[in-house]
Amino acid sequence: MLVAVDLGGTKTRTSLIDKGRILRQITFLTEPQKGRSYILKELFKSIDYVSESKKIDAVLIAVAGVTDGKSILRAVNLGFENFKLASIVERKYKVPCFLENDANAFAYAEFVNLRKKDSSLQNLVGVTLGTGIGAGIVINGVLYKGLSNSAGEAGHMTIDSQHRKCKCGNFDCWELYASSGFIEKQYLKLGHHKLTAEEVNDLYKVDKSARKVISQFAKNVSVGIVNLANVLAPQVIVVGGGLSNIDYIFKPISEYFRNHAFPTIRKDVKILKSSLGRNAIALGLSYLYYDYFVKKK
Repeated sequence: MLVAVDLGGTKTRTSLIDKGRILRQITFLTEPQKGRSYILKELFKSIDYVSESKKIDAVLIAVAGVTDGKSILRAVNLGFENFKLASIVERKYKVPCFLENDANAFAYAEFVNLRKKDSSLQNLVGVTLGTGIGAGIVINGVLYKGLSNSAGEAGHMTIDSQHRKCKCGNFDCWELYASSGFIEKQYLKLGHHKLTAEEVNDLYKVDKSARKVISQFAKNVSVGIVNLANVLAPQVIVVGGGLSNIDYIFKPISEYFRNHAFPTIRKDVKILKSSLGRNAIALGLSYLYYDYFVKKK
């Protein structure tokens, strides 16, 4: 049995997995502003809850940032840098702990799931939309991590020239224009009370301002997806993360893609919404554990 943790900038979801089945799950607010000690305390409580004192083989943690498998090298939205999280977990639970980028886990889960239906699938990009934006890249059936395991930081590619500063230190990163923060700030700028991205989405049908913000959000998402497609030309781009639940974005994304992607790409690349939903990252962690650790061992 495995414990899989999706450590996000807003929420953390901890799951107990056995043979590809999620047996028990709990979600808590990450609240990174409260610091590492608070996050560790809540993390341990969630692991204890899902494991129910059962014997577990490993703890797997997906994080929105760069990791070498044992330490969080940099996680902008969590405020972590060179955080040796795996060794802390290993000391407490006396089992191996492995870290992975959350978008990598997401992409690999979607790849494994879609490959079951189409054995010709070799190349896929998974994009996660939420507090930030991540991307996982599968090339020739293998998860591509790049130099220093930094591949897939698509949320930090430049897509505009408004000189907005990102937490990463760069300006005009994709996630400044296509994350939950963008939706919330734009709605506030239009003279409304502060709402979450989900609450703005709920008003889409009855509020002109909400429609305007969500429409702009969809266009901004589209720009980044076209860039990824033009560079990588994958067979499939799968969109997931909490904001993929905004169903209104998929039609404009498809239309923008047909009009702006490179001609030979626009007719061949499929853009899909995640079919695994909120369980994708947990399942991806378990697939990666067996395919990249157990088999190699």
